[in-house]
Amino acid sequence: MKQTKIHEYGFAILLTMAGVACGATQTAKGQAKSEPKAAQPRSTQSGRDPFRKYEPPRLVIKKGGSLVAVPSIQERIQQYKAQKLSAMNARVAAPKPTTAFLLSEIQVVGISRTPRGYAAIVEAKPIKLGLCDLPR
Repeated sequence: MKQTKIHEYGFAILLTMAGVACGATQTAKGQAKSEPKAAQPRSTQSGRDPFRKYEPPRLVIKKGGSLVAVPSIQERIQQYKAQKLSAMNARVAAPKPTTAFLLSEIQVVGISRTPRGYAAIVEAKPIKLGLCDLPR
């Protein structure tokens, strides 16, 4: 019984060695056929030479000359209402009411303390609307 096992293992080892030898010769033949590659310049992901001093990219100034006009207060309020409605439908936090106004249109009237923290009481000058801006 032991002799049979020894012969089985010996035969398995012999087949394995033969397979490795054939694979090695095929790999060696494949390696011999390859042509030497020409030396290519080394490149990096960003495309810049890592051994040169960093130079920030140059700013390109667009010459359009046309200024965009600020929408009227009524248009901005309508945009805010549309944003608030879409936020309610998406079930996310609504934008603050002060986003509809320009900085030049808002005046701080006072500051109060709430359980959530300090809040600014502001007044929108064009429509005389008082708002309380709470921290988030």
